[in-house]
Amino acid sequence: MKKIVPIIHNKIWGYEIWLVSSLKGMETKFTDNSLVKNAPLIKIICAKEPLSVQVHPDDLLAREIEKQNNGKTETWFVLDCNSNSEMVLGLTNYDKEVVENKLKNNNLGDILNIVKVQKSRFYNIPAGLVHGLGTMNKSNITVIEVQQPSDTTYRLYDYKRVDKNNQMREIHVDKALKCIKDLDYNAEIRSNSDEDLYYQNEFYKCELISNSKVTKDNGWAIVYENDNYFSYEVSVGEVLPNRAIFFVSWIKN
Repeated sequence: MKKIVPIIHNKIWGYEIWLVSSLKGMETKFTDNSLVKNAPLIKIICAKEPLSVQVHPDDLLAREIEKQNNGKTETWFVLDCNSNSEMVLGLTNYDKEVVENKLKNNNLGDILNIVKVQKSRFYNIPAGLVHGLGTMNKSNITVIEVQQPSDTTYRLYDYKRVDKNNQMREIHVDKALKCIKDLDYNAEIRSNSDEDLYYQNEFYKCELISNSKVTKDNGWAIVYENDNYFSYEVSVGEVLPNRAIFFVSWIKN
C-alpha cells in the first residue's frame, strides 16, 4: 500500500483536489516522490459557484479531434450539498440548429436540463452528456469525481462570467457540437456481498466503503481524516486503511 500526495488546484468556481492522476505532465506522486502510473483521474471537487456547462468526447472523438487515446466518461458521488443545490444534466432540446444558435449567441442557459442534487448519490456522466456541477446561486456542492484519464473539456456555457483579466472564458462551439449526445445520466446502484454500495460502468468501479476490509482488486482507496482527503494505491489482498470511504478499481483502461 502506497500513500499518494494530493494536489490542490484553485479555480474560478472553487477548488479541486487531485487525489490520483497519471496524466502526462500532471501526475500525482507517492510519498517516495515516484509518479502514479496507469490510473483513473480521481478528484474532490468543491464547487462554491457553478462549474461551466461542458461536454467531453468519447474515445473515438478524442482520437479524431485531439489525437488522444482516451475520451472522458466520469462519475460523481455527492459528499455534501445545500438543500437547494442544482446541477445541469443534459438539454431540453437537442435539435442541432437550435443548440448551435444558442451556443453562438452564448445563451445555452435557455435549454439546460436542471435537476436537484441529492446527497450520497452517484451520477454517471457518460462522454457526450452535457453537464455542469451547480447553477448560479444554487451550488455549494462537494463531490468525488472519478473519470477516464483525460483532461479534455469543451465548454458550452459559463454564465457570462469573467476571469481575473476581465475576459470571458472561451466557448468551444464546433468541438462541443460534434460531441453532444442525448444520453441517460441515472446511475444504477448495486450492493456487494459486504453490503457496500457501488456503481460501475465499462471503465471503472466506484465503491462506498463502510469498514476496513481485504481488497479483492487492485485499486485506489480514498480516505477522509482530520478534515482532509487523500488516497492510497492498494493491491489485492491488502486491508483498506482506517477511515477509507471510497474505493476505485479498473474495469477497462
